[in-house]
Amino acid sequence: MRTPPPMKEAFPPSPINFTSCIDYAPSPEADGRNHLEKVEKDKGENRRPLLSLGFGFLFVPGSKSPFSLMQGAFSGGLGVRKFLLVLAVVGLCGGLYYLYSRYEIRQDQGAIIIQPKDPARSAYAPQKKTAPFPTDPLNRPAVRKDREWVRIASFNPGNLSPERLRNPIVLANMAEVLQDFDVIALQDVREKGTVALAGLVQEMNATGRHYEFAVSPETSVGQSDWYNAFLFDTASVEIDHDKIYTINDPDKRLPCKPLVGQFRVRGPNPLQAFTFVLINVRVTSERHARAEVDLLADVLSTTKKILPAEDDFLLAGCLETDPENFGKLGQIRHLTPTITNQITTSAKAELRDNLLVDRMATIEYLGKSNVVDLTRRLNLSLLDTQMIASHLPVWADFSLYEGEGISQSMIKTSP
Repeated sequence: MRTPPPMKEAFPPSPINFTSCIDYAPSPEADGRNHLEKVEKDKGENRRPLLSLGFGFLFVPGSKSPFSLMQGAFSGGLGVRKFLLVLAVVGLCGGLYYLYSRYEIRQDQGAIIIQPKDPARSAYAPQKKTAPFPTDPLNRPAVRKDREWVRIASFNPGNLSPERLRNPIVLANMAEVLQDFDVIALQDVREKGTVALAGLVQEMNATGRHYEFAVSPETSVGQSDWYNAFLFDTASVEIDHDKIYTINDPDKRLPCKPLVGQFRVRGPNPLQAFTFVLINVRVTSERHARAEVDLLADVLSTTKKILPAEDDFLLAGCLETDPENFGKLGQIRHLTPTITNQITTSAKAELRDNLLVDRMATIEYLGKSNVVDLTRRLNLSLLDTQMIASHLPVWADFSLYEGEGISQSMIKTSP
């Protein structure tokens, strides 16, 4: 088993002020950028190349206005036809200059595609994901090929500590269930350090699997005793260890810091593989759910600004409330819970856990999700189920390929 090396803090020491998230900028070491640019939501952006052909002279640096050209033409005795010809040539040249300096023109299956060279200039331009993920080819296992989808889960076992995992029944059953998933957003880890996680991953890999875990930088050096973590099958996905973040709250309104990680599916060509950002959250309790879930809307917005080249953001975790009470989080356009009208707790008939996706941006979501009934899955009594976990795992399936969803013929029904 190989645990990831300690990762440097990708966020600056000064935490986020949730009342002014748009002003937040990560340090240059976090992602190589000196600042974040605000994306202009200009719906007319994609029409500008066509307009520039007719009015290109307005955009040529140092060019005279059409009125000064007209005055000079007539004062010099130049005929109207010659003037219009000169004007047309100037406009055409200016338009072509603007077009080719700012836009990319390509042919795709017989169609002419015009798009900005900088994807951030347009809200409608495709967000390219070509940044390489750090890899260790010597230690990577063979790619898993028995699935045509990637299954992402969220699981809050409740008070996951080394003492609790010393119970062999708890450890064995928890490891068996988690092997059903490619990526797990794990909440409620209670220890300073990663002893419990290391033991759990070791048990999961005892059958020949290749799971690893990832935690926040401060967690890896024992500075936090209540945190979230990621478990992931390295035969199915890879994680960018340079892009693991925690969201800091100066007023400590989110006692358990959200954990952010960026993943890419293994198997397809890296330029075609589905990449996504997973935000792992843990709301303190039902009593604090309303206020903390409202703050998660700011967490999502801030994360999108930190990683502007990504367009697929998934928010998973224990929210301690149902979708009808998501407040500001539920008001985000197209943000959709994958779990509705189901029970996600083992002791009470309540919906407390979820995995949310943007159905417009993340078309890779296959529309398949569910809650794991641990009693049936492990063939246990209700009392034994509650001993293993207070909450039930929730999951959703996604395509292996970027830009392919349920409309693609390659998708097969998953169990």
